[in-house]
Amino acid sequence: MSHIHLSRLPGLAVVVAALLVVCAAGIGQVPASAGARAARGAVAPTAVQPGLTRNWAGYTVGTSSSAGFSAVSARWIAPKFDCRKVQPLGGKASFWVGLGGTRNDNLEQAGTTVMCLGTERARYTAWYGTYPVGPFDFDAKLDVGPGDSIAATVRVQGTRVSYLLENLTAGTHVAKTLPLQRPGTNSAEWIVENPPWCERGASTACSETVRFGRVTFVQATAESANHAGPISDPAWGSLPLVDVGPAGYEDPAAVGDAGPGDAPLIVAHPGPLIRNGSAFTVTS
Repeated sequence: MSHIHLSRLPGLAVVVAALLVVCAAGIGQVPASAGARAARGAVAPTAVQPGLTRNWAGYTVGTSSSAGFSAVSARWIAPKFDCRKVQPLGGKASFWVGLGGTRNDNLEQAGTTVMCLGTERARYTAWYGTYPVGPFDFDAKLDVGPGDSIAATVRVQGTRVSYLLENLTAGTHVAKTLPLQRPGTNSAEWIVENPPWCERGASTACSETVRFGRVTFVQATAESANHAGPISDPAWGSLPLVDVGPAGYEDPAAVGDAGPGDAPLIVAHPGPLIRNGSAFTVTS
C-alpha cells in the first residue's frame, strides 16, 4: 500500500498536502506505506490541517521537540465493503497510524486493510510494518470484520518499536516488538490509504479507488517528551506531503489510464477535527 511520510510505494505526482490515502503492494497483506512523504525540517506549532494526496487522506503532524514522537494511537470502525461494486481487478483501502517518514527515515505503521479480489467477499487483514520493509501479518491472526471497533498503537522506546492492534468488539489483540536501529519519530500520522494501482505496462488493468463510505478516527493522540495530546495539540504542527511512486506498479496517470473526463484519482476526503481535536471523518 503506501505510506506517508510514511509510505513510499504509490504515485509519481507531487502533491503538497498534509496526508494521503494508500495502496498496498501485496495481495495478502495490504499495506500501508507507500505513497506520500512528509516534508523535511523541524516544525513550529501551527494550526493542524487535514492533508490529501493521490492516495492518502488524513492528518500528519510534526513536533519541534528534538525527542520526536514516542507514540501514536487511534480507534476506528472497520467499514463494510461491497465487492460487487468493484471492477474485476479489485480494490483496497488501508486504515493506519504511524510514526516517522519525514526525513527519509523509517516509517513505523500498524493498521487494517480491506480488499476485494473480483466480486469475492471482502477480505480484512491486520498488519504492521516499518517502511520500506513490510507490511507483515502479525504472528497470531487477528480476526477483523465489518463493524468491528479497532484500536491501533505504535510506540518507540529507544531502538525498539512496539506495534499493538486490538479488536475491541471481539476482545482480542495482537502485538509485536522489534529492534530498529534508527526508528522514525519526526512525525505522527493518522491515515486512510485508498489508491488506484495498475499492473505494470497494462494501462487498462487498474484497480478501483474503492469507495468505503465514512470512517471516523477517534481518540487520535500522539506522545512526545512525556507530553500526550490530540491531533490539535498546540505543541504539534501540520506537515505537508508529496507523492512518491510505488514499486512494482505504474501510476495510472503515467500509463494513460486517467484521461479527460475520468473520475478523479482522489476519492477520499478528510473532514475537520472534532471532539476537541481528537477525531475526524474520512469520506469516500
